[in-house]
Amino acid sequence: MLATEPTNLEVVTSHKGIALVRLVAQGVSCHSSEPQNGRSAIVALARAVLALQSLAGEIGERAHPRLGRPTMSVGVVRGGQAANIVPQEAWLLSDRRLLPGESEHTVCDEVRGALARHEICDVEIESCTVEKPPLETDDDVPAVRACQRILGELGPPVAPAIAAFATDAGLFDSAGLPGVVFGPGSIAQAHTAREWVAIDQVESATDFFVRLFESAA
Repeated sequence: MLATEPTNLEVVTSHKGIALVRLVAQGVSCHSSEPQNGRSAIVALARAVLALQSLAGEIGERAHPRLGRPTMSVGVVRGGQAANIVPQEAWLLSDRRLLPGESEHTVCDEVRGALARHEICDVEIESCTVEKPPLETDDDVPAVRACQRILGELGPPVAPAIAAFATDAGLFDSAGLPGVVFGPGSIAQAHTAREWVAIDQVESATDFFVRLFESAA
């Protein structure tokens, strides 16, 4: 399976996966003039953010030989209704980049352990889902060899590469279908105000796909 993504015309055979973890904090609502009568969910969630930051440092001590280290970051935090109300609920969404062999189960276990170590009992894991599994395709599988051969016909040979981003190729790879990623352009220009792809790369990618399809005919 070939996923088309901006790889600068390199054949990518490995990338990290993505898991999203949503934590919810429960508090006790009351008027802010007497905050001692309630319990702020935002304060509890803030402690959970620090626990996840500590966990990010711990998981960063292990590394994959090609993909490097797993990461974890908090990207969204929401909570509260008004400044004069002690919030009853708050939540966060964390992005966890997965190495091969990691899953939603291992991620949940790590997060639960981090919350327990920091004695945080009013924050729970509401969900933990793998959005894109990691990709780790052997460089010797026929699909990779075919792509590399055609690239060699178009220019100097380049070794299979890795990507920092995740793709749908990981979904197919997890189902037993070897996946590769290839396409014109750079991820550095993706998701920006002015996305662009060099015309010469589009032309080279067109030649690549024509030769790939012809070779499979």
